[in-house]
Amino acid sequence: VQTCALPIFWLSLQDGGASAHEALAQTVRRLDGAFALVLLTADGLFAARDSHGACPLCVGGLPGGGYAFASESCALDGSGTPFLRDIAPGELVEAGDDGLHTLLPPSLRSRALCRSEERRVGKECR
Repeated sequence: VQTCALPIFWLSLQDGGASAHEALAQTVRRLDGAFALVLLTADGLFAARDSHGACPLCVGGLPGGGYAFASESCALDGSGTPFLRDIAPGELVEAGDDGLHTLLPPSLRSRALCRSEERRVGKECR
């Protein structure tokens, strides 16, 4: 069953007046399956990865300040953006002027690989 994150996020916002931070954390906890998402709201820039780590997601630091998210570190290299780190499975981060902040810690669930990762095991971009 496919689930779109936006309606879950919207319902979480309406549920008891949760802040965008709380609603996004609730949404990420409720989603099941493979996903990596980046969301820009009036409150900030957020990124999350599914709890099994099936879809890759990494972050780089922009030379002039700020952050860029990509599914593979070689995409950052191509734009001249230095790789900082991978977003851990199940992790939700906020990118702000004062750095990256983990809003939802990494998951302890077992790791999974997406199809593209299975095909290139041992051939990392970075």
